[in-house]
Amino acid sequence: MNRLFTLLLLVVAVSSAQVRVVASVNKEKISLNQHISFEIRAEGSEEYPQVDLSPIKNFSIAGGPYKEWSKSLDLISKKRNTIFSLSWNLRPKKKGKLTIPALKVKVDGKSYSTKPITVQVKKSSRSLAQRSQQPEQKTQYVFLVAEADKREAYIGEQITVEFLLYTQVSIYDPHIVQKPRGIGFYKEELQAPRSLKFRLRERDGVRYDVASLWKIALFPTETGQLSLEPMIYDVVVESRLANRFTTFDDFRFGDPFSIFPRTERVRLESEPIELTIHPLPLDGRPVNYSQAVGQFSLSTYIDSSEVEVNKAVTFKVELKGSGNLNLIEISEPDFPVGVEIFDRKRPLFDRDVFRDDFTGVKRWEYIIMPRRSGLFIVPEMELAYFNPAENSWKVARSKPLRLNVELGSGISSGIGGSRDVFQLDQDIRYIRTSPVKFSPIRQEMIPSLIWWLTAVGALFFILPGTVRLIKGDGESRRREGRSRTALRRSRRELKRITSFDDYTTVSEVVTAYVADKFGLPSAVLDMDSVNALLTGIVDDEKRKKLGEILTACSEGRFSPGEAQDSAVELAGTVTDILISLEEEL
Repeated sequence: MNRLFTLLLLVVAVSSAQVRVVASVNKEKISLNQHISFEIRAEGSEEYPQVDLSPIKNFSIAGGPYKEWSKSLDLISKKRNTIFSLSWNLRPKKKGKLTIPALKVKVDGKSYSTKPITVQVKKSSRSLAQRSQQPEQKTQYVFLVAEADKREAYIGEQITVEFLLYTQVSIYDPHIVQKPRGIGFYKEELQAPRSLKFRLRERDGVRYDVASLWKIALFPTETGQLSLEPMIYDVVVESRLANRFTTFDDFRFGDPFSIFPRTERVRLESEPIELTIHPLPLDGRPVNYSQAVGQFSLSTYIDSSEVEVNKAVTFKVELKGSGNLNLIEISEPDFPVGVEIFDRKRPLFDRDVFRDDFTGVKRWEYIIMPRRSGLFIVPEMELAYFNPAENSWKVARSKPLRLNVELGSGISSGIGGSRDVFQLDQDIRYIRTSPVKFSPIRQEMIPSLIWWLTAVGALFFILPGTVRLIKGDGESRRREGRSRTALRRSRRELKRITSFDDYTTVSEVVTAYVADKFGLPSAVLDMDSVNALLTGIVDDEKRKKLGEILTACSEGRFSPGEAQDSAVELAGTVTDILISLEEEL
């Protein structure tokens, strides 16, 4: 009996490790003017399935493939299950019973076969939104259009997409059901108007009222054929034109001669956008290229060119231009020996909201402190980038900066007294060559001299310690204050997250909370450092969960289509975790 039970467990384990391939559609009954979503899922696989759609003859491909990846955890077996799926939008070519045949699918080096799927396609039905005064006309009275400023681009080059609502009838209660998703893009929102503002526009010889619904900037992160899914939009349509048609239903459900207009909720869908993304040219590519694509200028500043030893100054780097600014990171400035980097602040980005191009200024700030006197030269900085407008490689350069550091009052250069040694430049020292005259010490001067030497010595040892103690206590109190209020500030920031794709704020709240608890600047923390700090201090499950959230934020920001949870959902999860961590930290 025990052997049989063990054998059954082995069979279950083997079967659970096998890949399961399933084909499905979202609708089995559609009209001729509609489309279906056809999906192939590979459950338990380690990669996306490979499939040939050429056997499909009764449908045309309107969009795709759209890639999705998900994972789940079996609470009983504690095993993770991964699902890789591909989906396409298919349009029927004719009416009747149409079949999607069995397809050969290759996953993880093995071949699988899907089951055939039958879809019933009926004659297109005209809704209120599609009715015309003249039945022979095919003009739609309300529809959605996605316009891209280009269909081919380089990787990293901005593609601007605007979603427009065209209408010839009155509309009410408009709202976005689903924003377009796409794998292989970094997305930035350019415009999301709070209210619809219509303007007249002619399309195919017909005049419409047109309003912009949403405008985004796409920055491709992959090459090849990429697809942006349609936008789905709901709106209530009102039209008196419909009352001109008297049907049997009009007599059953309403007065055909009524002065009140009929309304109907209509779901609109834009066409998917197919894009071709090219790699950047290899000819002339600089060695220090940093993924920058656009047009940029680089500048450096220092808040004071004259400073004393051990006095902090601020060094700033500004990157101006149009392009993928949020994806650009600069290399560390090459500060000269003798200049210590005290702190690096998180980069700030100010965007010009009045331009469609993703234009603005990105700033980095460093707190630096010279530890010795002399003339220091901060060398120029460089940023290599590709300019798609000129189809050429460019280099943006800053100018070198001079920092003159002088000895402060009471600070010696380290050799002799400050009057005997003069530091004119960097490490060049000139020693006084004139003879030094000495005066004899009289007997009556000795007690006074001893007293003064003792007093000065006491001050030399006591005063610096006292200053450090006072400064240390003040800094310690500030750190303790931030630690006590870290949770309150974090919860306040998390409550303000209302955008579903605001992953950046979620990630910043996590790092800021950990930094405040450990008395560190948040700018120096990343996913790995957060994990290292919490290891051995907090519960492993909570620590791993925070790591998963930071990973999800990264996926959501740079690959929106791969994110399984919205930023709002992640914010709620982070709030619960931080509350539970408060007692441990």
